[in-house]
Amino acid sequence: MTAPRLTVRAALPGDGAAVFQWRNDPLTRAMSWQPEAVTQANHDIWFTNVLGSPRRHMMIAEMTAPAPVNDKRVGVLRFDSTIEPQDFLPASDNPAALSHQVSINLNPVWRGQGLGQNLLLTGCRAFRGHGHGGWLWAEIRRQNAASIKIFTAAGFACLATDDDVLRFGRAD
Repeated sequence: MTAPRLTVRAALPGDGAAVFQWRNDPLTRAMSWQPEAVTQANHDIWFTNVLGSPRRHMMIAEMTAPAPVNDKRVGVLRFDSTIEPQDFLPASDNPAALSHQVSINLNPVWRGQGLGQNLLLTGCRAFRGHGHGGWLWAEIRRQNAASIKIFTAAGFACLATDDDVLRFGRAD
């Protein structure tokens, strides 16, 4: 069985309402580093800042075929680029090398359908296709079994652990 085809595109201002709803979904909040509900006003400011930042890259993954639900948007990916060294990543020969923290969130209507790995791989390929080199990494809460499974299946290795956080990385 082939995986459903996904495409990714840059997030647009019109995606803000959907990303807000996904962010305040109870499961998303339970797995988030900030589990409190976000207000629409605060989200709008954050979303506008992300879209306008040269160091933050937000993408929306969509089904390429007709979707069985009304919203063909499968989820959101965000790549936050930093030059700050991450102590759990191997040292780089290039002191100006960027690394990129990866965050994903699936649209709740698409959860449980095996799309997470496809979303992550498609997003990483698109991000790399825009010329972004360096490590990709993620911080995942220990109890977030779904994200751990997705990142591991997508070729990310667990590089460090703390009490509640697992740090995964990939340097392709």
